[in-house]
Formats: sequence, structure tokens, C-alpha cells
Amino acid sequence: MSEHIEQDNPEVVEADTIPAEPQEPHEDGALSSARREAGGYRARLREAEAERDRLQQQLDAYRLRDAEAIATTAREGWLTLRHGPDLWADGVGLADVVDDSGAVDEERVVQAVTRLVQDRPHWQARPSGDIGQGRRGVDVSGGAGWQDVIRARS
Repeated sequence: MSEHIEQDNPEVVEADTIPAEPQEPHEDGALSSARREAGGYRARLREAEAERDRLQQQLDAYRLRDAEAIATTAREGWLTLRHGPDLWADGVGLADVVDDSGAVDEERVVQAVTRLVQDRPHWQARPSGDIGQGRRGVDVSGGAGWQDVIRARS
């Protein structure tokens, strides 16, 4: 039973009459050796690419950590974030905060933090330490304690 294949022209060609693909000639030793060598190079290439990708991921993790540390480190006149990972909200990516050499650029991080804090002011780090509230200059170490108050009532 033969199948019919129609082509652009109106003639009908039977599938049995289509020539088969030419078969490869018998491989000689040199060709076989070259293919094995090329296979070895391809395997080494895949290993090198995997190592490169692993190292790139490791470098990116260091860069992310550096940018998050900059975003949370308080400096005079800079806005900072409470949580470093918040830096990556709103589509900010690692490429947005590194310079042409690939190092994390503090100014770019500060600009990203400023934009982010303008949109989400509640993400801004609150001042810590002495912020000027409460009584000042009073030494309470020699005053009465709770024990003295309780003894006076009994």
C-alpha cells in the first residue's frame, strides 16, 4: 500500500518513489576520534558554564547584601530603610544599584531608597538613640527605690 503525496504541481508522486536520505559513509578512525574530542570539549564547556553561573549567583548575593546594608545604614542626611530587603520592592533590581564596573554604588542605592520612602514613608527607619525627648541632666542613682516606697507605707 503506497501513500500519495501532493506537491505544488498537479502531478501525484507516490511515497515509494521519493528517494531516501543518503546514508552516512562508514566513519573512519580520524572522524570518530574528532567526534570524541569535540564531545569532550562540549562537556568541559558545560562544566565551565555551570561554574560560571554558580559564581555569578554567589557574586549577585554579595552585591544584594551590600546594597541592603547601605540601604539600612544611617548616615547624616540620608533616608534609610527599616529592612534591607524592602529595597527590591517596586521593581528595583540589582542592575539599578551597581555601577559600570559592577560594584554597588552608594549614590544609586540612596536614590532608590529615597524614591521608595517617598512612596512608602512607613518603611523609613526611625531614629534611634537620643532623639531629644524626656528629662535631661537628672541623676536618679541616689534616689529612693521601690523598696523605700513600700517600707514607708508599711
